[in-house]
Amino acid sequence: MRHQFCRVEARSFLIGASSVSQQPKSPKSRFPRKTIVVTLFLAIAVGVAQFMMGTLHDTMRIDPSVVNLLSMLVSFLIVVLWAIWFAFFATRSRILGLVLGAACLSLPLVFHYLTSPVWDGDMGIARFDFRLFRSGSTPPPSVADPKLPPTTIDLSNLSPLDFPEFLGPNRTSTVQSIKLDPDWAKQEPQIVWKQPVGKGWSGVSVVNGFAFTMEQLGADECVTCYSIEDGKLLWRYSNPQRHEDMPGMGKAGPRATPTIYNAKVYAQGAAGMLSCLDGATGELLWKHDLCELLKIERSERTDSEGFTYLEEKSPLAWGRSASPLVVGQLVYVPGGGPTDGPFSTLLAFDKDSGELAWKSGDQMISYGSPSFATVAGKPQVLLVAEKTAMGFDPTSGKVLWSFSRPGTSNASANCSQVTVASDNHVLLTKGYGLGGELLALEDNGSGIEVDSLWKSSRVLTTKFSNPVILDGYVYALADGFLECVNLKDGKMAWNLRERFGHGQLLLVGDLLLVQSESGRLRLYPAKPGKPTVLGDFQTINGVCWNTLCLSGDRLIVRSDLEMACVRLPVLSQKENSK
Repeated sequence: MRHQFCRVEARSFLIGASSVSQQPKSPKSRFPRKTIVVTLFLAIAVGVAQFMMGTLHDTMRIDPSVVNLLSMLVSFLIVVLWAIWFAFFATRSRILGLVLGAACLSLPLVFHYLTSPVWDGDMGIARFDFRLFRSGSTPPPSVADPKLPPTTIDLSNLSPLDFPEFLGPNRTSTVQSIKLDPDWAKQEPQIVWKQPVGKGWSGVSVVNGFAFTMEQLGADECVTCYSIEDGKLLWRYSNPQRHEDMPGMGKAGPRATPTIYNAKVYAQGAAGMLSCLDGATGELLWKHDLCELLKIERSERTDSEGFTYLEEKSPLAWGRSASPLVVGQLVYVPGGGPTDGPFSTLLAFDKDSGELAWKSGDQMISYGSPSFATVAGKPQVLLVAEKTAMGFDPTSGKVLWSFSRPGTSNASANCSQVTVASDNHVLLTKGYGLGGELLALEDNGSGIEVDSLWKSSRVLTTKFSNPVILDGYVYALADGFLECVNLKDGKMAWNLRERFGHGQLLLVGDLLLVQSESGRLRLYPAKPGKPTVLGDFQTINGVCWNTLCLSGDRLIVRSDLEMACVRLPVLSQKENSK
């Protein structure tokens, strides 16, 4: 009896054990240890690369845009990594895992739908604009009196303080008519006025207290005139055109700065319209559509705001950026041509009638503006085209000299000016790894001979800005870093590895005004010894690619969002000439 009871009990135990073993196993805890480790490693690598961006550029000449592109790729890789973990390892349910993985991958798409990234000049993201809060158009500023009498705006009273064209007098980014007070600790700059402005990268020109610029206001590309005293809009000329690039890297709006000459305003739109306006009223005197003139086809596209914009079927991907140059009776602008040619590098028009005087050159253009100087004893119009630096006879258009400067107008573009270094020397600068080069020009009787004195990819890698020269030294924003280079041999004197981005600079006497891409205005001494900052002042918000304009003690700054007038502390300035 006892043995039977033991057998029954043992059988019951085995049955119980069997039933326990047949119960479903509880799911294991799935903690993403490896995914977290890899994510931390990649995030730290990106952070270190961003933190050491200046060092990487200094030692290995790695363009900051390369670092930013790699950072974006790594960020996308992290998202993909987590999507894989959710899809295949987070749960035993294959359907639920795939849903979670798809949701992870869709988060960037949802974010992109809700926001629009605004890129800086190095493929970094300057800010995000929320699509849901955009009105769909830029509201045009109101004009108090659209029928202003012609005598209200007087552009005949010229002054040494005027800043009548791109980069100022002689297009050198240099102002010698004013002496700034370097002690901003004693008296800092003051905002006189600040206001929203239409899209675009045009700079500002000032004559006799009147400021002229270009801006995109909805579907219209506009030339506008403001009072420098209070920012009041005095007149606006509108042309129903809009330029954008399809990737959105260059953004919408005009790029060129108006030129004021003999009370007239010459302006070139990004979509190809060259206009001459009465400076007193904004009335159109004559215009030319350069794309029609050069038989360049354009396609129409629609952007995310519903605006129709024009895109040239040519290598000029980022829009026409050259500011018109007026010398004597002619106004000069770069031409270009269709993708497969033929190309006309430089066009000249009669400044009064608008009649085409001549076309010259067979090179595709890029984004630099023409300038005028006497070099090697020859007056000439200087221009950097897509792959070539050139000099033209200002009367006949004959090509006096050319020199190879590799580039493509849809990628590694030539944007900076030909900078005159002396009576017989010009300086060429360019980003995208090409750097600076000093040329000697000599008239040998049968033509102008060009000789390269030095060339370096380690200095003067300018993109959206232009260098200035003082006492044998060159100062420039090179890949977003401020540097000083010996003009004689191209050796670096000093560099500031702070992130200025692709802002702008202006040489005022022996001081450098430098505005960063984010609107931070700083003052430095222009000297070969490494400088310390003399002043620091925040001006405006937005991406500040627009060139600076200084008239007397009034500095006009622009971005893609705002325009402002800043009063600078000065020691002296020249009186107006009557």
